[in-house]
Amino acid sequence: MNKHVTRIKQKGLVLLGSLKLTASKMNAKKKSGKNSKKKKQTQTPFDIWTLFAKILLGIKATFNTLFILAFIGGLLGTGVALGYAVSLFDQVSVPQTEDLIKQVNNISSISEIRYADGSMISAIESDLIRTSVSSDAISDNLKQAIVATEDEHFAEHNGVVPKAVIRASLGKFIGLGSSSGGSTLTQQLIKQQVVGDAPTLARKASEIVDALALERAMSKDEILTTYLNVAPFGRNNKGQNIAGAQQAAKGIFGVDASKLTIPQAAFLAGLPQSPISYSPYESTGEMKSEEDIKLGIKRSKDVLYNMYRTGVLSQEDYETYTAYDIKQDFLPSENTSVTSKRLPLLHCTR
Repeated sequence: MNKHVTRIKQKGLVLLGSLKLTASKMNAKKKSGKNSKKKKQTQTPFDIWTLFAKILLGIKATFNTLFILAFIGGLLGTGVALGYAVSLFDQVSVPQTEDLIKQVNNISSISEIRYADGSMISAIESDLIRTSVSSDAISDNLKQAIVATEDEHFAEHNGVVPKAVIRASLGKFIGLGSSSGGSTLTQQLIKQQVVGDAPTLARKASEIVDALALERAMSKDEILTTYLNVAPFGRNNKGQNIAGAQQAAKGIFGVDASKLTIPQAAFLAGLPQSPISYSPYESTGEMKSEEDIKLGIKRSKDVLYNMYRTGVLSQEDYETYTAYDIKQDFLPSENTSVTSKRLPLLHCTR
């Protein structure tokens, strides 16, 4: 009997152990299921950020590749441009000093009539009124105003400012940056008297070579005086086209060029940039409207600011001259029966 009971107990213990083992395995599976869910939950954001980082790295690599290709292309383009520029300068011959000076000082009454594309139609007699005077017959006020506005480094350069030429050339021929402000007074004089203003690189190369040659042949004062004797200054109070400081001073203010005040000099110094637009007179000699006259007056105030900026004027003088009413100095209109020949829709250059 005792043996039988002992066997029953052993079988019960075996069954109980089996149940415990089964229960422990089920608990282990439940725990492992929970852990795997947690891992999936924690891994999901990690996987998203990893993918995002890989995308960013791919974009960066693409941009780096494009940059390298653009840089190489830029180097090749620059090399081609430099090669072309060198070939242009190789084709330009250095002018004879005597011939260059003669051309620069030639004050003729001949104007070239051109189509809009720059090709010349013919040369005709011009109605331009111009009087050449010596350096001491031109006010220092006008000289300082012109230099401060048109070429503030005039006393320092040798006819050309390379950085300004490159900037203006990029702006004009490629469309990068500004196309203005690249020419020194010496270059403007060469363009006015020798090479013309055709928008070509070949013409620009000739202008640069001639400007460098002129600086070696003439003094700074001679170049400035010549410029002031040939530069266009719009119209006088009779509606006549005028050039040179003497005719400008006489035809607009009724004084000699040596007697110009600072406000008057500032007004005249602003005219060569756009002579007809900034002139206070119409082609008939009549005074322009108040609205149109404002253009020239605003330009004269820009000149005064340039004089102040470059140290020619003190702040007190600048404020005084800016407040001055220059209109009171303009000569009254004087109609003239002298008419000039005009061809419509043509561009006239000297």
